[in-house]
This record gives sequence, C-alpha cells and structure tokens, in this order.
Amino acid sequence: MYIDFEDISEHGDAIDVCIIGAGAAGIAMAVTLAERGHRVLLCEGGDADYSERSQDSYRGETVCDAYIPLYGARLRYLGGSTNHWGGVCRPLDRYDFTAKSASSETAWPIARDAISPYYSTAASILDLAPLPADQPIAGSGFKRIYFSLGNPTRLKEKYAATLSESAT
Repeated sequence: MYIDFEDISEHGDAIDVCIIGAGAAGIAMAVTLAERGHRVLLCEGGDADYSERSQDSYRGETVCDAYIPLYGARLRYLGGSTNHWGGVCRPLDRYDFTAKSASSETAWPIARDAISPYYSTAASILDLAPLPADQPIAGSGFKRIYFSLGNPTRLKEKYAATLSESAT
C-alpha cells in the first residue's frame, strides 16, 4: 500500500526490511522480498509522480569528467530513472569488476561470479529477452557483443498494482 511519510509511525512496528529508494533496484528488491513473505517498507524521497519540486533536488554541477547534467539524467520519483530508460541493457563483463590502470581503487569489492546467479531474475524483472553469448570475430582479436534492445520496462507501471495493494 502507498503510505505518506507523515503516516508512517502507524506501520513502523510491522516492518522486516526497509529499502531506501524506489528506483530499479529498490522496487525489484521490495517486490522480490515481499513475494518471499517479508514485510517491506519501500521509501522514496521523490514524489509518486514527476514534479518539478522533487526533480529540483538534482539541480547542481558535476565536476571533473563531463557528464549529462543529473537533472536530466536521473529522475527523482517512484520508478526512478526507469521512467525514461531506453531499454538497452547487457550483463556486466568480468573486465567491469577489475581495477583500471588509473587507480587500483576502481575495482569492485565483489566479483562478477557473485552476481551472475541473479542475472536471470533481473532480466525477468526488466522483461529482457535472453542474449546470445558474445562471439569472437575470427582473426581480429575482437568479439561481437550483444545488447538487449527490447521495450523499456517502466517499473512504476509494471509494479503499480503490487505496490499499491501490498499489506505493508
């Protein structure tokens, strides 16, 4: 059920897990845990629907590397940036987890093998079709890589009924 923050004290004792952020990861975790019988509180700092008031929190400057302004790249309301995600996706490569030459601190604290078992669940949540394995291109040292290019899933829309009808 959707509960306004001002009314949360009435439900606080009935919570097993509190998740902060109702974007892709937050909604996916909340729905999955609730399906497994946990009482979940999903907190979103933005509004239920897009509003300039909420989106204004992302106004500011990025420093160092050039990047899309956060105000346009991120969305601060239920569903987060899945509300404008284009649907392009692929699993991370082993390389993505390793330290880069610029700094040893860029390595992830977990290995790809630790998250690999969860890719099929993530693909199901995002309605992604299975991808073929990357293929070496003969004699080139390169490989052909594949991306999911399906219809973008808007988690706010996909799980609206589940989120609004839940008991907690």
